[in-house]
Amino acid sequence: MSLDAASVERGLLALDPEERAAVIRQGLLSLDTSHDMDHADVQNAWYTEVHHRVDSYVNGDEPLVDAGEQLARLRAQLLARDQ
Repeated sequence: MSLDAASVERGLLALDPEERAAVIRQGLLSLDTSHDMDHADVQNAWYTEVHHRVDSYVNGDEPLVDAGEQLARLRAQLLARDQ
């Protein structure tokens, strides 16, 4: 049986909110390709990224940014985009 996107959407919207959330969660997980990566590869990628960020800060290439300030900037950008 082949379903088109419109049929799937109608079926999804007919579900109660908890069921809908569960289906959406599973759909999003099906798009996640990180499970294809070896745990060691993920760890190495994070290790490399952390060292890159520390080196950038130590060398003066990147300043530390207050998390609250950064989140406020991102929220402002999102609000401006939506208007």
